[in-house]
Amino acid sequence: MRLRPGRLRDLIQRNLAAGTFLICHDTLPYGPHPEAGQAMCRGFWDAHRHQVNHGRIMSRLTGGQPWWREVPPPTTQEGPTR
Repeated sequence: MRLRPGRLRDLIQRNLAAGTFLICHDTLPYGPHPEAGQAMCRGFWDAHRHQVNHGRIMSRLTGGQPWWREVPPPTTQEGPTR
């Protein structure tokens, strides 16, 4: 993903302030795989799940076990789009 300097930090801060997860850039309506449906960004989850109420609650309810369905990243002819 090509973002201007500081944009990712801004996105993260805005999502944390709103108490929401970040949507995977590949699954956004203007991304390369909108047909996949919006998915939570795994990198955001790994780094910030304990800063979002939903992440804290689900981690406690499940004892830290996955409560989501993990799917492989969308791919292009060149390979994964990570």
